[in-house]
Amino acid sequence: MEAGVDSGAVTVADEEPSNPTPPEEKPPGLEVMGRGIRKLFDTVTDLRQLGIEGLQVPLPKIVVVGDQSAGKSSLIEALSEIKCPLEINLTDAAPGSPWSCEVRLQRQYEYTSDQQHHEDSPFEHFRRLALPVDVPFKRVTHKEDLCDVLQKAQAEILEPTQGGALRHSGTVSDLKFSPNIVRIHISGPGLPSLSFYDLPGVINQTENMDELHLVGLVKALVHEYVEPRSCLVLLALSMDNELHNSTASGLIRGQMADDRCMGVLSKPDLLGHQKQWPILRQVLENKIFRLKYGYFVTKQPDQTQLDEGIAHQKARVLESEFFKTQEPWATEFSSFADRFGTRQLQVALSQQLAQQYLLNLPDITATVRNKADSVEEQLLKLPDPPTDNLPFVLGQKLYNMNSAVERSLGDLPMEHGVKDDWSALARAFSAFIHKSRPELLFDKDESETAKKSETPRGSMVAATDPTSPTPTRGRSRKETPVVLIDNDEPSASGIKPFGKRLADNGLPTPRKRPKPNTTAPADFFGAPENVAKTYLCSHVLLLLSRKENNQLDNTAQAAVSVGIYRESMWHWKRPMDQFLKGTEEMLKGALCGIVDETFDEYRQTELPGTIKAAVETVMTAAMDKVRILADDCLANETSQHATLNTDGLNAAKKQTRAALDRRGLELVANNRLDQTENPNRATSGKERDAKVKTMIERGDVNSHPYGREMQVLAEVQAWYKIAANRFVDLVYLALRRIVFGHIAAALAAEVEGRLRLNDDDAQGHCAHLTAEDPNREKRRKYLKDKKARLNDALDRLARLAGT
Repeated sequence: MEAGVDSGAVTVADEEPSNPTPPEEKPPGLEVMGRGIRKLFDTVTDLRQLGIEGLQVPLPKIVVVGDQSAGKSSLIEALSEIKCPLEINLTDAAPGSPWSCEVRLQRQYEYTSDQQHHEDSPFEHFRRLALPVDVPFKRVTHKEDLCDVLQKAQAEILEPTQGGALRHSGTVSDLKFSPNIVRIHISGPGLPSLSFYDLPGVINQTENMDELHLVGLVKALVHEYVEPRSCLVLLALSMDNELHNSTASGLIRGQMADDRCMGVLSKPDLLGHQKQWPILRQVLENKIFRLKYGYFVTKQPDQTQLDEGIAHQKARVLESEFFKTQEPWATEFSSFADRFGTRQLQVALSQQLAQQYLLNLPDITATVRNKADSVEEQLLKLPDPPTDNLPFVLGQKLYNMNSAVERSLGDLPMEHGVKDDWSALARAFSAFIHKSRPELLFDKDESETAKKSETPRGSMVAATDPTSPTPTRGRSRKETPVVLIDNDEPSASGIKPFGKRLADNGLPTPRKRPKPNTTAPADFFGAPENVAKTYLCSHVLLLLSRKENNQLDNTAQAAVSVGIYRESMWHWKRPMDQFLKGTEEMLKGALCGIVDETFDEYRQTELPGTIKAAVETVMTAAMDKVRILADDCLANETSQHATLNTDGLNAAKKQTRAALDRRGLELVANNRLDQTENPNRATSGKERDAKVKTMIERGDVNSHPYGREMQVLAEVQAWYKIAANRFVDLVYLALRRIVFGHIAAALAAEVEGRLRLNDDDAQGHCAHLTAEDPNREKRRKYLKDKKARLNDALDRLARLAGT
């Protein structure tokens, strides 16, 4: 039992004793009062010992309110069966009960002499401390020492402080009330888990005007402690005063607390004249001055009996005799006998407290059930390791893993399925290769193009095609072009280059396109325009003229086409390696995910690592084979200029030449419009595109001067298309056959060999691979024990809900 005092506030809580008192020695009144909530709080205590947080079940709280001298402290003494010295409103343990008492000082407020109102405090002359101070004052083990300790504790709680620390002025404090608390924790057998708060008696006036603020302070204390909806209010009313004159009663009703209030009429021996009996009957019938739980009447010892040290049990006997023998209680009001006496009040409080706190059961049960479900989930990940026939058990797991691998590499969607993701990667690889083909750029205008053959060696024309309404495949034609020259020197990569940077001969060489100015994120392979080569029409003619002294024949055109074609594949190695690396990482991640999922219960053993090592071995061997084939395919394309697919080649030539011719006509039409239109009224955008289209369809523009260079680029682009299709397909098929087609079987064989499932020592080897960390076994045992206790708690809560 614990008790706390706020200028007379008392808290009582239950604590199981190490050496319980025999049942006949337990205080019967308290045992009755705590019976309704003891089971619930015993269960909650057990749950908290299980580490279940969030069980917000507050200690049952009874706030005793009354006018000054209404018998509040005597009522708390009777209910708690702890003697309380009246002058300081504190508690003592019941005679003969083994107990210990810890007295603590709790300071949340600091006294100030100024008249200023502090917004952070409801109490005049007191401001709230930034950090509350809770200080141990004294631990008492002999009850005869308690009074002296409590007097000193109350004297100290009334001492002024500075920042929560005592000022130690050396004089007795003039304070009569304080919102700070003297809290008493009393432990003893058979005591219920309850909190009593004995607030100062409500007053309407003071002897001295300079103490008038105490009226507001006491009322503020009542407001603060009565406001929580979880507390049960006992309204103490003395029968030597008229009920309608009770200030405390007015405060309770003003705070709408009468719906959780029980009235207690004290001092029945002071009942006035018989003419007051009809009014009293209406009060007991709860017809006037109505309270939710009605009214009870108690008779506590007088001051003479208290001075003589009357025992609680003796006091209850005398109380019972009083109501059985004294008029009008034994005669006129005998029908209300079930509301007379402290024992009846204790039973009623037990029932109300039980009802109030059983409302917490659904939330408590939900919290415990969630915890139990969490423990069950953890246990599923820590199953008991099999002790017999481990090779068979692991063989079944391996079969499940192989089935998952086959599904993952197949066409059905699943958690670790990679076929769709890999197909998307393959399409991106194909698109990158095709979109990075060589392109032709045109000179700025027709007149300049007509003089292409006379361009000095080493010069470069700034080629743009800003007016083209339909650029090839939507690509911009504003990039800086490159020029090719014939060169027999091999490159470092083994691919013979068809040009290099500006050298002593003064001619510039092909260069990568500059990276376009865009904020869009790059795809897996990057932007194809960053590696594709572009060639200026004038420089293609220059190469032709250098080959045959400006005499176009099939030999010169073929030589230039082959040179540009071979040079156009210089960049294929990097995206090919990226494609293979991306495939390898994608498959390894999927396979390791399957291993983790299949062998999750063994995650803290050597087994998953052993199987993942098999994944690494099998994938490395398969990808090595694919890389050899892919490198051979690349070497074939860069070293050979041949195909049996002549129909496809001719169709590609026709298609690319038609697209290039269209672009040439569009350029001529745009240049003609530039020359004929008024600069101040020149068309642009869709209107210009429409005009260009009409000029071509009407035949106004039916030729262009780019025939020879277009023939070269049409030949190059057609060969590039055939080679790109062939190269991408061969790499794609190699991956499908070697990796996707055989990896499942190869992995199964590799894992089976590493597990030695068919060896004579299979059982011992499997036991070694699945040997547990000792901490894992301890964890499992702990969870099983916790699960059993949680299930027991759920059963107890279910029984409580049914009571």
